[in-house]
Formats: sequence, structure tokens, C-alpha cells
Amino acid sequence: MGLGRAVTVVVLAGLLGGCGTPRPQDQVRAKVEQFAHAAARRDYTEICDQVLSIALLERVAASGISCQAEMQLTLGGVSHPVLSIGRVKVSGATAAVITLSLAKGQQASLAEIDLTLESEGWRISALGSGSKSGPLGH
Repeated sequence: MGLGRAVTVVVLAGLLGGCGTPRPQDQVRAKVEQFAHAAARRDYTEICDQVLSIALLERVAASGISCQAEMQLTLGGVSHPVLSIGRVKVSGATAAVITLSLAKGQQASLAEIDLTLESEGWRISALGSGSKSGPLGH
């Protein structure tokens, strides 16, 4: 094998090796984006089944209301929501994301969304201080 071919193989191996699992920050950002898109579509089943953490779902259930009903109460009156994602900080199996949310007829809100790494990936464990109080917040 010539030197040129050996270098090509090493470079390709290095490039392919970098194509593995996305960085945790990117996975966290993707989960928050999934939440934002599902909320805009009013797809509360997706939020409850794929976005919220087990612990948050348990807090919602303890309040005596179904997850979908809680999502309807919390998000149902929001019109044309926009969520901008700022700083993403990952520390082991937890993450915090600073967000700015806007919606038609509502004041902008700066809040932190907390996430937990579960067996099925990152899940939202709390919608921060800018959210309505109740089982979804801190």
C-alpha cells in the first residue's frame, strides 16, 4: 500500500469515527426543539409519550390529571408559539437549557428547561420559572 493510499484510509477512518453519536448538547437541543414543534402542533400525546421525563409524568399523575389534559391546560391557549434556544449546559445525566418563548398576545418569557437522561434518551424534567406553576414547573 502506498503512502497516499495509507493516508487516505487513515483520514477516512477518522472522518467516519466522528460520525457516531451526536454530542449531548445537540441531543438536548433536539429534544427541546421536539417539544416546541409538538406544542405548536398541539400534539400533546407526542409531548407526553416522547418528551417528558418519567419523574415529571409521575408529578402530573399525582396532581390527579392526565398528562394530555395538563398539556391542554398549560399550552392550549398559546397561539403561534416561538421558542428560541439559548445556552445549553450538560452535566452528566442532567441538562439545563435557557429559552426565550414568544406567543401571539403574550409577553416574552425567559425560562430554564431542565432535562434528565433516561434509558430512552433526554427527557424534559421541568419547565422552568417562566412557566405556569404546578406539576410542570420546579
